[in-house]
Amino acid sequence: GGGDLLDEMKKLAEEFGVLDRVQFLGFVQPEHISKHLDHAWLGLNLLSPISKSYYYSLANKYFDYIQAMLPSICMDFPEYKELNKSFKTSVLIKKYEVQDLLIAIEKMEDADLYDEIYRNLRRVKEDLCWQNDEILLLNFYTKIFAD
Repeated sequence: GGGDLLDEMKKLAEEFGVLDRVQFLGFVQPEHISKHLDHAWLGLNLLSPISKSYYYSLANKYFDYIQAMLPSICMDFPEYKELNKSFKTSVLIKKYEVQDLLIAIEKMEDADLYDEIYRNLRRVKEDLCWQNDEILLLNFYTKIFAD
């Protein structure tokens, strides 16, 4: 997507000379996301904790990565920490800083860790999907409107 950090990310990619390896696609229709994720080996879900809404967020892309069986690097925010405790689908970083990201990428380059996360993704992708949540949500609404 775009987001409020897009311009900053483009500047960084140019500054580090990686524009040939980084693509900024902007908004991608949901039905086309998996096509792009099929070519990736790592998902990034990074935010600076500049507001409570960021700090307590749970981004859709986190679940897109799970459905694409793509290990990811996420912020060590409460929702991701709790999910990672249960499912270990990501490497978490505490600070939105280059050094922390580099350390997390190096961790992901460890084949044993990457394979462990990949196996976890295979197991959890059936649990953390919209089809399951849809049933819960419909039951919730049915109960509310039945009273």
